[in-house]
Amino acid sequence: MKRLFPAWAGLLVVSAVCSGCGTSSSSSNSGLTLPSPVIANVNGMWRGSTTLVAVTGGECVGPTLSPSVGGTGTSTLAVVQDGSDVTAKLTSAETGLGCQYTGRVTLNSLALDAASCSAEPVNIVVQCTNGSTRQLELIGSTIAATVAGGVVSGTMADTFNVRDAEDKPVAGLVLNRTISATRR
Repeated sequence: MKRLFPAWAGLLVVSAVCSGCGTSSSSSNSGLTLPSPVIANVNGMWRGSTTLVAVTGGECVGPTLSPSVGGTGTSTLAVVQDGSDVTAKLTSAETGLGCQYTGRVTLNSLALDAASCSAEPVNIVVQCTNGSTRQLELIGSTIAATVAGGVVSGTMADTFNVRDAEDKPVAGLVLNRTISATRR
């Protein structure tokens, strides 16, 4: 009588044969290696524009800045890339405001977060339509963009503390913008 080879024994043979396949950390291994993930190259200098699309909060500053929705500004973005990690500085040509960002880049996206921003003077002073003077202290900024064909485009959000003439906090303000930049 013919005896059938059990299916589990066949799996055991296949497992033993395949255990020698693949890669290892040994430098003498000539096995298969997987390619590095493809990521966009964003290293370098970028120049473009930002467009104000929304103003949220800000006490008297919000209504004062709302008529500026749709206005554009020119900015430069200097990016240093190390693999998927990036550091960047975005500088506004109009205000001199500069933010230092850290973030990551993938196949076609760029995500940046700024913990520090500076300008000369440090705070931006705004004269509200009601006559009150307010200082804007930028406390954070984020950029979420796509990278395609040498163009970075997406959105950014700048968050400010609003302070009165005595330097007391009175409100928070968020300015939402679109950003589009090309490599220079």
